[in-house]
Amino acid sequence: MRSYTNKDGELITVSEEHLSTAVRIKKELQNASPSRRASWNQLVKLMEKEGFYDAENSESYRCMIKAYQKSIGELPDVQKHADMIATGKLESIKELVGEMAYEKRENQKYLTQINKGKRELIDFGIIAEQIGSVFKSYDFSSLKFENTPLPSSNKKMIVGLSDLHIGALVDTSINKYNFNIALQRLSVYASIIIREAKINNITDLHIVNLGDVIEHSSMRFNQGYKVEFPFSDQIVRASDLIIKFLMFLSKEGFNITYAGIAGNHDRITDKDKNIDGDHVVKPINYAIKSFIHNSGIKNISFDEADDYEYSLGINGKNIKFVHGDLDSLKDEILAKHSNNDGVLYDMIVMGHYHSFRDIEVGLDKRIVVFGSLKGSDDYSKNKLRKLSSPSQGIIIIDKNGDVEVKRIKVG
Repeated sequence: MRSYTNKDGELITVSEEHLSTAVRIKKELQNASPSRRASWNQLVKLMEKEGFYDAENSESYRCMIKAYQKSIGELPDVQKHADMIATGKLESIKELVGEMAYEKRENQKYLTQINKGKRELIDFGIIAEQIGSVFKSYDFSSLKFENTPLPSSNKKMIVGLSDLHIGALVDTSINKYNFNIALQRLSVYASIIIREAKINNITDLHIVNLGDVIEHSSMRFNQGYKVEFPFSDQIVRASDLIIKFLMFLSKEGFNITYAGIAGNHDRITDKDKNIDGDHVVKPINYAIKSFIHNSGIKNISFDEADDYEYSLGINGKNIKFVHGDLDSLKDEILAKHSNNDGVLYDMIVMGHYHSFRDIEVGLDKRIVVFGSLKGSDDYSKNKLRKLSSPSQGIIIIDKNGDVEVKRIKVG
């Protein structure tokens, strides 16, 4: 059995039968969808038809189902699955898929769903072509970081890349930000990382991108704020900037592992309408992964993360990384993720809030929030009434599991 925290803040425990049924429905919905994405709203309705009324479309519930699906190797027992379909136990699946497959799609409701899926695929195909076009024409030799030297130990360092917002254009009395300033600030950050690594005799760097990599044109147009260049350019420039950042650190001899997750600004469309998992960090990660594979650089490795979360064990500490837009600092975040994943986490690391916090929530348990490379803008000043200087953050963990969290001011 597993548990999740529902929208009312209640801890809900579900049965093994609930979990296996939800996974089967999810896979069938994916197979029936032109975009190969499961509609979680549809899943909840179908679960109710199967007699399970404790499912809901929430991040907590989705994470629980995905974690369970991963724990069983993505696929349920083949014979058990075949028996479920053959004996007609999943009446809801037969209702949804059967009419589409065997009655020549005469049901207008499902034809509407299919056409909607086609439109989404076409729209995303156009975006993909734009991204590909910019990749072909972009000069990847134009950005350059400058170098310095290094040592070795059993201490490890986590390097956060939080809220880069590439494409944002800020020009206020308290802060200025554009692509060139982003490059300058990341250069400062990289130099401080090298200095801290030398002081602490560290060679292993775990670099985790915490999301909001780009500013995203449509989000800012909706809010009336400026962006420096179009959506596709933001993706390509962000890819290049991160690749150069990794290269700069790798030349110092560090053993580097990179992973990246998505934030709310990275989603292709509005977060309430977006197909789950459609975000710009996918092409960015693909570009970085391809570069690492083709460059022949031996001391950089790419670690695959889930769309919106990533976990890591370092020197006896279990750490989970999320963006933060789906979590409230008022909630018991550490307990929630530990319950959902069945893992006793020592630390949750996130971005999103644009200001640094190191919150102790128990004995050697903490929530760490890293700042933003962008810093404050008109929106944070006039709407949120919160100001913070540009910063990033690192975490050093020694062989005994002792943790040191550092805010790195970059502007």
